Amino acid sequence: MFLILGCVKDNVISVINTDNLPKNGDTIRNLVLETEWNGQPCDLALFRAYVASKVHFHNTMVDRLTSHRENDPLVPLTEPWPVKTLVIEDLGGVLDINVLSTLPGVHIRTTAGQLEQDHLLKLSIANAVHSAMVYLLALSRVKTTCEITKYPDVRQFLDLLYVQDIAPSLKLRGISDEEAQHTYDEWIRRIEHKHFGLDNFWVGQNAMLKYGVRLFSSVKANVTRNESYHPSVFMAFVTAVILRYLTPTQSDSRKEGSNRPEVFVGAMDAIQSRTLIYSVTDKTWPYANGLAANVSTGKYEFLDGEHGQTAKTLWKASQKVLSNRKSSSNQFPKSVRAKPSSEVSSEVGVAIASVLSSVKGFDLTKDVYVSFAADVAALYHRLISGKQTALETLQDLLRNHSTCEYLATKEEVGTFVREAVASVQVIDVHTHLFPPSHGNLMLWGINELLTYHYLVAEFLQTSRMQVEEFNSYPKEQQAVIIWQHLFIDRSPVSEACRGVLTTLHLLGLDHLVAKRDIAAIQNWFKQQDPEEYVDTVFRLSGLKYAVMTNIPFEPKEACHWLGDPATNTPPPAWSRKYFRSALRVDQVLLGDWASIGPTLDVFKLPHTLAGVRGVLEKWIDIMKPEYFMASVPIFFEYSDKNALESTSDTLPSGYELLTKVLLPLAEKTNLPIALKFDSVRPINARYGVAGDGVKPSNVDILIKLCNDFPRVKFLATFLSRVNQHEVTVTANKFPNLHLYGCWWYCNNPSIIEELTRMRIEILGTAFTSQHSDARVLDQLIYKWSHSRDVIGEVLVDMYQKLFATGWKVSKSDIERDVQRLFGQSYEEFMSKEL
Repeated sequence: MFLILGCVKDNVISVINTDNLPKNGDTIRNLVLETEWNGQPCDLALFRAYVASKVHFHNTMVDRLTSHRENDPLVPLTEPWPVKTLVIEDLGGVLDINVLSTLPGVHIRTTAGQLEQDHLLKLSIANAVHSAMVYLLALSRVKTTCEITKYPDVRQFLDLLYVQDIAPSLKLRGISDEEAQHTYDEWIRRIEHKHFGLDNFWVGQNAMLKYGVRLFSSVKANVTRNESYHPSVFMAFVTAVILRYLTPTQSDSRKEGSNRPEVFVGAMDAIQSRTLIYSVTDKTWPYANGLAANVSTGKYEFLDGEHGQTAKTLWKASQKVLSNRKSSSNQFPKSVRAKPSSEVSSEVGVAIASVLSSVKGFDLTKDVYVSFAADVAALYHRLISGKQTALETLQDLLRNHSTCEYLATKEEVGTFVREAVASVQVIDVHTHLFPPSHGNLMLWGINELLTYHYLVAEFLQTSRMQVEEFNSYPKEQQAVIIWQHLFIDRSPVSEACRGVLTTLHLLGLDHLVAKRDIAAIQNWFKQQDPEEYVDTVFRLSGLKYAVMTNIPFEPKEACHWLGDPATNTPPPAWSRKYFRSALRVDQVLLGDWASIGPTLDVFKLPHTLAGVRGVLEKWIDIMKPEYFMASVPIFFEYSDKNALESTSDTLPSGYELLTKVLLPLAEKTNLPIALKFDSVRPINARYGVAGDGVKPSNVDILIKLCNDFPRVKFLATFLSRVNQHEVTVTANKFPNLHLYGCWWYCNNPSIIEELTRMRIEILGTAFTSQHSDARVLDQLIYKWSHSRDVIGEVLVDMYQKLFATGWKVSKSDIERDVQRLFGQSYEEFMSKEL
């Protein structure tokens, strides 16, 4: 055949390949010329001479994505013609450029190096941006790329990645800003087209190879040509996301045959906060040969090259972090560059450095790469720790990037204040919660919500049922009774009733509430796992951590800290990820020796001042508390005069225990004392815990404590509305006093608004605006949702008034202040030196 073709005058053959590989024509030409054809053709030298002179193997670049209609692979879907659908290199000038150039999307390159620039643009922009988004979307349980339009944060992230890392590298490699921007803008339009969408998991195959060629190539080009360049936090983020995607969450990988690579199983992120979290249902689908994913379960299978070395390295390094998510109290060193600051274990840091070193050109002898690896490790640690989803982490990074901006209008100020309050991670400085490790002490679920003493008292106020009869029913039936009386027979307009409905709404149970189906709601809660439910509640509440209230004088609680020495049973492990401890010492203030005595006996300590100090020191070592906590009785009197001292025949009084044990110990250990004032227990004893009341106490007690013990820190909250102004002024006068929250009867929107406004007017941001005082885990959801709404509107008014004076307000100013009001002021107070 080639001999016949060779006889045709001016005969030329052009071979145009559409495999999307650089130098594809040259590769095919070499294969044709170098392959032995088993003696065919008979004159191999003549054949090769013909091919070399008459056959042109054109290098090409192809760029058009085609998928198929959902559930019908025979019906194609495709995007409109891209600007560069087919680019052909024709250095020999054998093609009719006038004809071919009239075809849509076809370009002929006649100068050496032009096609390389086309490939560079495609790899560094289109392919890089594609890779930057698919792993993030996949972890976020998003199946196809076309859904990116639902995620404006992802689009903003891609823009910043392009501006800070990709565009500079292209300019350094000879691409003009105009051409690069045009290519990027076209690519963004393409990925948002409804027929563009490809399976994120399918696109995500060969992750490390694609990372090196598409993304890290820009880093390497920048580092090589610009000594001042440091990879942006967004390049570090996409690197961390890819490694998070390649982290197995199960130890059992599988092989389909001895020569096949291992198949690993990964886990998508928990469903993002403040969405209906139980509404997603989906079936497993195969996204590639032998690989499947399922959005409902959050599981996906993946390959990692031929040997799976990256996945195995990350699996080993991540185990400690993953186990810490439910049981660890370990604290890791904080990263310097990653914002917000993250905790990084040495195992993770070493693993990330090792994995990145396998990428061609990643040189850990250079400081810039060492620093970049640390940034990636910090972000990777955050992604696997379970504290945030990848999208939530991205939102943090975007906020940190944009917070230097000054706000231009009153409306912008209000909008950003609301956003800052809605998104701030809260420290709940006082609760009565317990982790799942504490068994029945952990109160959670609809039955506990409905039978909490707020609602019991509201029920008994109008019900014909006597409290004794109500108490005779099991809790599940009590919940049904209260639901009927307060939610069906009456409109649930009280704050406690509305709180239950807010909680159910944010849990995604509107369909059951609409039916008023309490049985179905109870059944839903029965199906929840306590460990996983804690994660859900803290995510929906936007809490960083909560401080418990732990009573060593209560045997039912103490056993969870001590275990059982008789059987050599250790105490259960519990997670400091969400829960911190506080050492409650009401019995000390009361001089309650009926409770103190048996506690001393457990440790074989004498019933003396020294014995009480000894037992408190032991419990400090056991609990590692944030502070001491006590509810000050309404009859309590603090005086430095005329206090009777105990004798050998009498036990020390509460005053002696306070002044000679607790306060000196607090000063020595630098443990603050948190005091709650104004509760009266009880004013109706028949109601039990639902019968407690409120009465203003004497603020002079707190003033005397602050004066007499200037090196002891006091946190204080008052229950009565009557003395709030007095105590706020008091807080303005003592550096060792910190006000916190609106508790119990003050935890109502009208009072929260009044107290927050007054405190800001007097104290600025030097207080903690709220704590939940929650005893039932689920209460965190509504208490923080309602409090954010009220406090947010107070702050909007405050900042708009500030703006009206001509003072420039920046986003970072607002975020800083909001963080202080929702927990950072507490941490600053706890750490400051007196």
